[in-house]
Amino acid sequence: MAGFLNKVVTGINKSASAVNESSKLLVEKGKLNIQVQNLEKEKNTMITELGKAVLDLYKKDMIKLDDCIGIVNNIITIEENMLDLKKQIEAIGEEMAGVKKDIIPSVSEVCSCGHVNKTDAKFCVKCGKPVGKKPNTSNNPNNASANEIICSCGQVNTKGANFCIKCGKALEQQNENETAEQQ
Repeated sequence: MAGFLNKVVTGINKSASAVNESSKLLVEKGKLNIQVQNLEKEKNTMITELGKAVLDLYKKDMIKLDDCIGIVNNIITIEENMLDLKKQIEAIGEEMAGVKKDIIPSVSEVCSCGHVNKTDAKFCVKCGKPVGKKPNTSNNPNNASANEIICSCGQVNTKGANFCIKCGKALEQQNENETAEQQ
């Protein structure tokens, strides 16, 4: 029992550490996004200034490129800085994806609807969407307990599941059909 509890505590500590790391990455990503937004505003201000300078010079029939080159160079520098920040944001996003894998238990498959399914689930038991892993075909339908539902495809599913983890068929409809056939 103590070994089991140690494993649980270790798992909780690992998940807490991963959540902490994910939070730090999320904060860093937010800071970088704010920097990008501020640079975008600065860039737009400079473009407006450039447009006004060109218009004023045009009205005076005195357009000189030297008057605009400094602003153009500043805009190019800002765009380069924005590109660097966006690359950093992308790298943090990739790092966060790795941390999320540490948070989610390896014994489950998370569906796009947010439901956590068993690892052998091919389809989500809540919404029926594919979850990307092949089903465990070693299940024996004859071993189903009172807490399990056997799909017409032979897959044993947990009681309360709406859809089969192997074929994605709606289990409630199958159970109603089986009940109707038996009557």
